[in-house]
Amino acid sequence: MKCVSHIIMAALMPFAVACHHKDIECPWNIDRDISVIFNWENAPAANPEGMALYFFPASEGGRIWRFDIAGKEGGTVNLPIGKYRMLAFNNDTRNIDFTGAASYFTFTATSPSLGEDLRRMPDMLWSGHTSEIDVTACGVKYLLPDGAWKECVKGLVRCSPGPCIINYTVVVKDVENISGVASVTARLSGLHSECRLENIDPSGSPCSIPFQMHVDGASSITGALRGFGTDYSQPNVLTLFITLTDGSAITLTRDVTEQILNNPDQRNVTIIINGLSIPSEGIPDTPVGGGDIDVGVVGWTVIEINLSTDIM
Repeated sequence: MKCVSHIIMAALMPFAVACHHKDIECPWNIDRDISVIFNWENAPAANPEGMALYFFPASEGGRIWRFDIAGKEGGTVNLPIGKYRMLAFNNDTRNIDFTGAASYFTFTATSPSLGEDLRRMPDMLWSGHTSEIDVTACGVKYLLPDGAWKECVKGLVRCSPGPCIINYTVVVKDVENISGVASVTARLSGLHSECRLENIDPSGSPCSIPFQMHVDGASSITGALRGFGTDYSQPNVLTLFITLTDGSAITLTRDVTEQILNNPDQRNVTIIINGLSIPSEGIPDTPVGGGDIDVGVVGWTVIEINLSTDIM
């Protein structure tokens, strides 16, 4: 009887070994398809024509990979297995220069220069990033914004781009003699000229951005501009360049720092100025109220100006 039991035990041993759990071993030195899916909960109104994806190697000296994906939903890219950092942004911009592309940490969007401190208004820009991605033949693992790791054997990476741009709306209400206005251009100073995509932080030297304004109805002048954010190291000054119907021109300046600083929505800033009296012709010899505060509105400064093309 003992011999029979020994024979049965011996026969079962191969099955016991065969069912023993072993760690899955993944092959190396191969490529892997990665599907990047964009979630737009941070920018629901965004509708870019396409997205650019940069994969920066985590170690020094590796190759940087760029892929362009049509539309805003996402797509599939093919990467060698390894560790990366990923930047994503819309690739349909025209008025943005990109610099520092040799590193994930220095990749920067910049407003093109118009000379001196003037910068061209940047296009809308949305950017997302993933600071750590581990691509293996068995799937992908990546770091979420909250610091948790997400692992997916299907090779899916979800990215949530957010806006890099601040929208500014300027409204001048209760304008007297508005019929005497032929055209208005403007500029807003004290803005950042750059944005680092790694953390969507505004940076760069302070700049001024010119923009167009329009006569809106019977008593308002309105306009809008975009920028990378407000640089609070210096005042934010709104300047209006007004051409009158008689061919003369005036410029009005107003410090709007407090309005911008206290705006409840720092992504969509509204500047509202109540009251402005346009002279019927040219600049009055003696400003109303005396000194350099003029044209019937406390807080405006008026000076003569020779309009030039650098504000267009």
